[in-house]
Amino acid sequence: MSDFAKYLNKTTNTNNAVVYNLQHLCILEVAGKDAISFLQRMTTNNIMAMDESITTIFANDKGRILDSVRVVKFGDKLLLICHDVHNDKLISWIEKYTILDDVTLNKTDNYFLWQVWNHSLPNSDEVKAFHTAEKFVQIVGLQECQQKLVEDFRDAGVQYCDNDVYEHDRVTNAIPIAPNEINDTVNPHEVNLIAYVDFDKGCYVGQEVIARLDTYDKVQKYLYRFSCSAKDITSGLDIYTSEGKKAGSVTSISHLCETSVGLALVRKKFLEEPQFFVGEDQKKITLLTQ
Repeated sequence: MSDFAKYLNKTTNTNNAVVYNLQHLCILEVAGKDAISFLQRMTTNNIMAMDESITTIFANDKGRILDSVRVVKFGDKLLLICHDVHNDKLISWIEKYTILDDVTLNKTDNYFLWQVWNHSLPNSDEVKAFHTAEKFVQIVGLQECQQKLVEDFRDAGVQYCDNDVYEHDRVTNAIPIAPNEINDTVNPHEVNLIAYVDFDKGCYVGQEVIARLDTYDKVQKYLYRFSCSAKDITSGLDIYTSEGKKAGSVTSISHLCETSVGLALVRKKFLEEPQFFVGEDQKKITLLTQ
């Protein structure tokens, strides 16, 4: 049994679902007759192939990430679920390219957004659910329906987790978020988001660079999980080889359980090194499989 499973056994009923309020994300409403074609032209995935929702990436002309977003059809509206820390920058970027397009964006508080573990929920006119990973379901719904859903979940024995639990599970499953892993210093290859790039679709901003990195194997760093016993490692610290060469940096860390787990961007040429250390006082870490 993992450390995280042991922790949940102490704090929740693991036979039921666990819910987290995704406060680090926000929702933009996209309107206008050119909205779909605009997103197709501006982002990495094939929006034209979207059923109810799809994850895609806004990249700049250098192929670096402005944000990773989920596009959701919600009734007659189109929603962009993006990282709150990036929303102003993303809106400005989009508006720069909408001179002749009938596209408008507005940040809205009309919806709630949750992540649920080990639970399924049918779609309705008021609530949409979609899988983001094997055991994760994100739920977006109208605010006026939130209280009723809270009551239904409570009656079903659903547990609510705090940020520490969410962060531990996110890091354990190597799920990148902004600004830690998703920012304009990295490209989709480096932070395990390449599944949201369609190499067969037409042109989009950053397409040539992202395609070239793939074709010529030019990716220089990768996102890896690591474990450690030290409890004072923090995000932003540099990672070194045993010879003192800088190999990367810590992007996220969770100290919830006895063994801490983290995420780090590690330079490709050092991946075969037998041991890594963090910080000037050389705390040992162990890279885990991707």
